[in-house]
Order: sequence, then C-alpha cells, then structure tokens
Amino acid sequence: LFSIDPQKERLPSDFKIRPGIVIPADIYRYREYNMLLLSDQSAPTSGTVSLKTGEFYGGEKTSVNLGIATTPKEGLKWGAGMDLSFVHLPAGDFISEIIETDVAWAQTPTTFFQGLVQWDREDDNLGANLRFRWEYRPGSRFYFIVNPTHQKDKETYLLLAKLTGLWD
Repeated sequence: LFSIDPQKERLPSDFKIRPGIVIPADIYRYREYNMLLLSDQSAPTSGTVSLKTGEFYGGEKTSVNLGIATTPKEGLKWGAGMDLSFVHLPAGDFISEIIETDVAWAQTPTTFFQGLVQWDREDDNLGANLRFRWEYRPGSRFYFIVNPTHQKDKETYLLLAKLTGLWD
C-alpha cells in the first residue's frame, strides 16, 4: 500500500521535543509519504514493514516500523515491533527508537485480557497498558486497567475501573 497524507498541525506554544530542541509555535502544513507491506494477517504468523518519510515541523522525518505477530492457539495473539524515526529539524537532529510487545488473550467468550509494553530507548522509559474486560451479562461489562510506568528513578501507576450496564 502507498499513500500521500497531507498534515496540518497548530502548535499554540513552543514545544520542547527533545532537550535543546524546540519547535516554535506556528501552524505547520506538510506531507507524509507512506509505504506499507503486509503479509497475510490471517496466517498463524504475520509481519508488517512500513516506511514513512516527509516534512516534519519545518524539517524532515523518516520512520521505519517492523512488526511480527503470531497466534499460537485459538484466542491468543502475541506481537512485537520496533519503530525507528530519524528526525532532522532546524533546531537539531535526533533518533527516536521504541520497542514494544503486546498480547491479547480471550480466555473465555466473556473474558478478555490485552497488554502492551513499550520501551523508549532515548528516554529510558518503560510503560505498559494492561486491560482486563469481563462481560458479566450480555451487553454489560466490567473493565480493569493498570498503567505502570518507569522513567529513570520515577515510577507511577494509574489504576482505572469501569462498569457498564445494559438496561432491559
């Protein structure tokens, strides 16, 4: 697949994208050129490769994304990927590298777990999004979400619970 995607973004104030690299407040218009290659996503193991390049806040950015997914058994899917971005801006250059893994597991027709773990190499930031869903009756669900993060010497945890109900 190939696409050309016009972008428009308004930065209402200066944005510090990296230490020592600030993008000035402005309205930015640019194009991204995308190429995406996919293997058969319904196969037991599949992969993706994407290349994205174009203008970026008055400079240029090129990103490469590699991913693999496998379904070892019914109801279980595991994947991993890596995203590299090479950014050249008037205020400076940097490379962004993110490595991630995710799992989705439907234990029963009414329970589901999904987890995503990401590591940002430049910031040495490890974060996760762990979600559990239980459909306790048709159309009514309970969600429990945990988002732990670890960045340098700081750890945070976000816990969320949500209950929905279908009225008869």
